[in-house]
Amino acid sequence: MFRPFPPKLRTLLLLGRLPLLGVIAVVAAIVAVGIGAGTDAVALGVLAWVVVFGAGVAGVVWWSGESLRRRSWALTEQTVELREGVFWRQHIVLPRSRVQNVTIATGPLRSALNLRTVVIHSAGAATPNITLLGVSPDEGEWAQQVLLAGRQA
Repeated sequence: MFRPFPPKLRTLLLLGRLPLLGVIAVVAAIVAVGIGAGTDAVALGVLAWVVVFGAGVAGVVWWSGESLRRRSWALTEQTVELREGVFWRQHIVLPRSRVQNVTIATGPLRSALNLRTVVIHSAGAATPNITLLGVSPDEGEWAQQVLLAGRQA
């Protein structure tokens, strides 16, 4: 059964898109200056900036919600699976027999949101690593314990 990611991940996804919003703001400003200078209407330029930047913000907010909604993971007896992607969907399957190590990472932002990133390392180049971005600390520790149970250091 696939597990959803916690809703707090949406905040992390939104914050990860701040550089994109900066680019959108600059592009919107260029459009606004072009419209305002070409028509001698500063108000029209400001309106253009608000519309273009507002559309960019709305797009980023929509994308973060869809990204969260379409992201899930599963841990079965045979596999670890990750499904993600808004426009380009991915379904990554890693056989549990290929799991070599599991690491849990956090940083200041993830700690503030009480989220962890779990990286499930695979043995060999042919099988991909799986990165669970933004799981709860309890789920991360549970996944690590289950996947590494019975292995010797």
